[in-house]
Amino acid sequence: MGKGGAKSNYGAFAKDDLEDAKRGEPAGTLDAYAAARGLTAMGQVQFTAFRGVLPSYPEYIFNVVRGELPGGGVGVLEHELQEVETDTSRGILWGGEFYGTHYTAKGPKGFWNKVLPFEITDSTPPDEPFAASALWVPVTAAVVRVPQAALLPRVLVRHKDRLPFGDPTLDEFGVAGFRTEGPEIPPELRAAMFGGKVGETLRTFPHPYVEVRLSHGAVALRRNGYVMNDDRLDDVAHAAGAIAAGLAEAAAPLHRPQAFAEELPAPGDGPPADVPWYEWPSSEWREAFTRLTRELGLTQEDPVALHRAFPTLAVPGIAQGVLRGALPGWDGVEGRLVYTAHGRGTSGQMRGAVVFAAPPSLPSPPAFVPGGTLVTETDMYVEVVDGLAAVWNRVRGERRLDAVSTIERALATARQVGLLPGPNS
Repeated sequence: MGKGGAKSNYGAFAKDDLEDAKRGEPAGTLDAYAAARGLTAMGQVQFTAFRGVLPSYPEYIFNVVRGELPGGGVGVLEHELQEVETDTSRGILWGGEFYGTHYTAKGPKGFWNKVLPFEITDSTPPDEPFAASALWVPVTAAVVRVPQAALLPRVLVRHKDRLPFGDPTLDEFGVAGFRTEGPEIPPELRAAMFGGKVGETLRTFPHPYVEVRLSHGAVALRRNGYVMNDDRLDDVAHAAGAIAAGLAEAAAPLHRPQAFAEELPAPGDGPPADVPWYEWPSSEWREAFTRLTRELGLTQEDPVALHRAFPTLAVPGIAQGVLRGALPGWDGVEGRLVYTAHGRGTSGQMRGAVVFAAPPSLPSPPAFVPGGTLVTETDMYVEVVDGLAAVWNRVRGERRLDAVSTIERALATARQVGLLPGPNS
């Protein structure tokens, strides 16, 4: 881990977590838990489908287990290091209690940072793990996909003392002690998001540190410490599933379900009035989608309308580009070429996917894994949810769309798993 990492800069949200904090990593694995619950143990990996709610680096993640979690949510359970910012003038930049802290702060220097309206820093830290001026705190996270919430605003929920004073509280919903950080939310939607299952779950999840982060169709629930006990891990998973279900219910008024064959409206100049926070693609990406539409002879559609029409769409992230029509090489099959974004430092990247109507009778075998089955030969995931087949790239493209490759490999994937007939059928 090296000098300046979690073993040199650490702290805990609770006294009981001090040994976890000093160690800088969990004392064991969750392999036995995964086997007992029918989950897949994946070790130390940053699961890219949930990039928008995960730590910045895979080095901050341990003991990932994936699948349909206890409580019904589809996602991952994992141990993490929570990065908590520090500087030389003010120490720990978060409020609230910390225990056993040991760190060497970097960056802003002394007196002038107290009187100037900007901070003086030694240098910009390199983009690598453990380079920031911070301490790292052990937490356990359950991350659950909730595509129904793709149209909801990105929101962070923490205890009041760990978010800036002035951010709105959840007191009015009977969830004393919590604040939210994010865009302004209309009162009715805010009540729907936090006045039901989400609020009920937070009231019954009494840990020294609790965080909920919603972004790009995924929600993460975190609590302090590296939880190893099976029952306590189940509690985290159940709570995350309940929060995801509550957010899905809150988003329902934004949906307009329709048949896959029906056309969607053309994209406008920006997000609609009822979802002003929706992450709209940059002008460069919009131009790229327009060029691709002409090249492939497809029709461009509105990304928000895609999520309204198909709220359980399996493709990770939120739509940025949607192109509908007869896909090249697919023997007249009507589909949609979809590009999604994931936030959290990935603005130059897009994940390509193909979505089409699944056949009435699904192939068996293979059985599809909740959250997507990886076909190693094509390096694509495939899943069928509510009659829609989705095939998406495991890896996001860096400033490129790779449309031809995505369409060809998606066709090969669909044929391999039996969703489409082979070329000689």
